Formats: sequence, C-alpha cells, structure tokens
Amino acid sequence: MIYKTVRVFVFLAVMVIVALLVRKLTAPKGPQLQSRFGGSRIVMGTFAKPVKVSDELFEVLKASVDYSRKTQGAFDITVGPVVELWRRTEKDGTKPGEKELAQAKARVGYEKLILDEKNKTVRFAVESMKLDLGGIAKGYAIDLAIEEMKKAHAAGGLVDVGGDMRCFGVSPKFDNIWRVGLEDPSGASRYLLVLKLSDAAIATSGDYRRFVMVDDKRYSHIIDPATTASAGELTSVTVIAARAMDADALATAVSVMGRTKGLQLIESIDNAEAIVIPADKKLELVKTSGADAYIRK
Repeated sequence: MIYKTVRVFVFLAVMVIVALLVRKLTAPKGPQLQSRFGGSRIVMGTFAKPVKVSDELFEVLKASVDYSRKTQGAFDITVGPVVELWRRTEKDGTKPGEKELAQAKARVGYEKLILDEKNKTVRFAVESMKLDLGGIAKGYAIDLAIEEMKKAHAAGGLVDVGGDMRCFGVSPKFDNIWRVGLEDPSGASRYLLVLKLSDAAIATSGDYRRFVMVDDKRYSHIIDPATTASAGELTSVTVIAARAMDADALATAVSVMGRTKGLQLIESIDNAEAIVIPADKKLELVKTSGADAYIRK
C-alpha cells in the first residue's frame, strides 16, 4: 500500500511539473510573441525585431534547428504555415490548394529562424512565419520531469505524455525493466509486440490516430516541409532513444523521410533504434539492426 501511495504521489507531482514546464515553454515574453498550447504553436507578430524568450523555449528552438540540420530539413518546426492549412482541412474537408500551399511554403525553412544564444532572442527572416513545436515540446517536458524525479531521489518512474514516454530505475515489478506495448495501427485492440525499456525513452508517430479523410483518402497530420504534402509512406514510426526529446523529434523525421532514408538516419545515430510499419503493409514490422534487443521474446 505504501508503494502504491508513493507511486500516486510521484505521478501527481510529475504531472504538475510537466504542466508547468509546457506552460512556461509556451508563455509569451513580450508583446511581440503570442503563444498557444493547442498544438504548441508560436506566432510572432513581427519579423523585423528580435523577441526575447524563456531559457526553456530557447533551448527547444536551438535543439529543433540542430535536428533540422541532422535530418536535412525533414524535421522543421517552421512548417507551421503549412500545418495550419492542413488543419483547416479537418474542418471543411477540402485539401489546401496548390497556390496557397506554395505561399505557405515560402515562409518555411529552419534557416529563416534566427537565434541569438547570448541574448536568448528569436527573430524570423520572413514575415508571418509560424512555428509548430508539436514534434518536440512534449519530449522536452518529459525529460525535465524525469530529471526532477531523479533529483527528488525517486527509485524509478515513467512519464507518459500523449504516447511519448521515458522511464528510469525500478519498475512496478521491482526490476529495472519497463514494459511498453506497441499498438496495432490497423485498429485492432491488441499489441503487436512488447518493448522492454530501461533508462530509455520512446516516441511513436503515425497516421493511425491523427488523420483527416478527404475523398475517401487518409491524410496524416505529419507534414513534409519540403513538399508540403502529408507524410503517408509509413503508418507507424516508433523510435527508442536515450532522451524523450530525441525520440520525439526523430519519430517525426522518420515519418517524413520514409522507410529507407529514415532507417538509415536512425542507424547513423548512437543509442537510437526504430520500428516502422509501412502504410501498405499494416502488419509488417521493419526494424533497425539493434531494435530486437528491446523486444520481449
């Protein structure tokens, strides 16, 4: 009973930490910066003047640019203008037109995001740019929550925010193994496999939960910044990494890059593995070379 009580207390404490971190992460620092947690979007009212942001937000923006470089732009938080057009599709059921997509694309590109590390300021090189932190903010908050748990001398714990997770230490079975099920994206209420994690993070991206139907065709909520099209080659992408922020960003990048290039990317990164499911083969699991070590036999 004591163990269960401690678990509940730690769970509530961590949820408060995550909520405060996300709020702080997206809180405006001045009149030029407006923020909204619905999708972790940030909109700057002007592009001519640098805007000071919180240390946490700057850290996420800097990490985002690093991931953009590593993934050759497959992960790009400046995709906000295009994402906004596709979100409109959810409401009216009509695909964005080529002209408006082209106009939105002109405002996309991580190289247009100008960061000043010394002064912790951000500036847009192009007017009306918009950022979408949906592929990284949760992971960052999870990582900080885990660090706070460790500072509080927790024996172990798992933080799960919308399917992004990180675990450490002693599990509920009093060992160091945390068991996480990989859902069947076809809709069947079952797990395709169970992963064994120890001091690791995991994130899953895909179109089987978040998508929009237009003319009987499914479109993923994940957008390719280069083409402005919905990423549709993979229906599920699961990435295992040391940090939740890494897993979060890489899962989005692999979804955009597709099976071949995406898995090549993960193979090139230390302490990272991936399991993907192609959209045309719902039950085929394609894995990186070291992924089997995490799968329960």
